[in-house]
Amino acid sequence: MLVKHKAIVLHSIPYGENSKVVKCFTDNLGLQSYLVNGVNNKKGVLKPSMVMPLTQLSIVAYHKGKGGLERIKEARLESNYQNIPVDPMRNALAIFVSEILAKVCQEEHENHPLYNFLENQLHLLDASDAQLGLFHLYFLIELSSFLGFKPSVPLRKILYFDMMEGTFETSKPLHAHYLSEDETVLLCKLLNKERPSKIDKAVKMSLLDKLLEYYKIQIDGFGDIKSLEIIKMLF
Repeated sequence: MLVKHKAIVLHSIPYGENSKVVKCFTDNLGLQSYLVNGVNNKKGVLKPSMVMPLTQLSIVAYHKGKGGLERIKEARLESNYQNIPVDPMRNALAIFVSEILAKVCQEEHENHPLYNFLENQLHLLDASDAQLGLFHLYFLIELSSFLGFKPSVPLRKILYFDMMEGTFETSKPLHAHYLSEDETVLLCKLLNKERPSKIDKAVKMSLLDKLLEYYKIQIDGFGDIKSLEIIKMLF
């Protein structure tokens, strides 16, 4: 049957001489994989620029509903980015975000709240006045709420965040998977939507490492993020 929906491209891989398998997160069907022929042809359904990570599309696709590769009948750009393609810092963040999403968006069913969140985040990333320095940290924290393990804002003074239990504690956990006092302070500020004017870069980088470790603990097979070192260099 033909299905019309919006889609965010996660990544694509070559298939044969002139085709690609394009993985997308869609608003109505969750994760879907499409076999697209003639990507480099003028008459192809998708142009090369339309299969770049995080491209937002409006598509009409044939769906057999058997969990295999589907095919796209029609496609157009849903949102035309102005700054992400030409700004190296935004582009690096987009690659980082696409890596994260490729690892966590695995379910093949609709999730409109998550899709709407991603649309909004991509709009913020592309906005000319975007606050880029903390974007990746806020993104990981807010994304975790849709995955079921966002830390709750503590109601009392705490010192540590236990990543194994997902809880804030006043004493050090009896294992190595926890945030230091400085990392916990910064996490709490971000949870409260604060935008600290001065942040120790070492603390910011270590919090990023710990958040990704937290994702690894919560999600089987999450693995490493290839763009992490670039993010650390730029931010």
